[in-house]
Amino acid sequence: MIRDLLDRLSGQHRVHGLPVRLLNGRPDISNEQVLERLGAALDLIAAYAPRRYRRLRTDLSGFVVQRFACRGAFFPDSRECLVELTFTVNPRHSIPEIAASIVHEATHARVARMCRVSRPTRTRARSASAAARSWSSGSPCRTAAWWSSVRGSRWR
Repeated sequence: MIRDLLDRLSGQHRVHGLPVRLLNGRPDISNEQVLERLGAALDLIAAYAPRRYRRLRTDLSGFVVQRFACRGAFFPDSRECLVELTFTVNPRHSIPEIAASIVHEATHARVARMCRVSRPTRTRARSASAAARSWSSGSPCRTAAWWSSVRGSRWR
């Protein structure tokens, strides 16, 4: 009870047991509506994709809800999934759309955890050749350069 009160005062919330940092600078958007729709999206994932939901709970450390330039993002350093504030509350975007965005970002978290990668995508692409030399041939992770070469040789 006291923890819930402190969380609400500090902008920290919990949805499905996961911490949610809600950074809402818009007076026209209700925090309760944001948390309700985020919870509904997680309910949908839990009901229709329970395996993905279990993975999501282990691969992500929590959620950040704030204004951003895209609908969602994964932050590898903190292992948080960003869900854009206005995307979450806009009635033109359905709960399944929000859920799909969360699953997409959670997939990035899963791959990052499997590959032990914590750098942004553009940095990973630059160091692809160095990483390829260091990984064993049985690794499930492939570099962008490797995938490009396979795609290029197959489809050209």
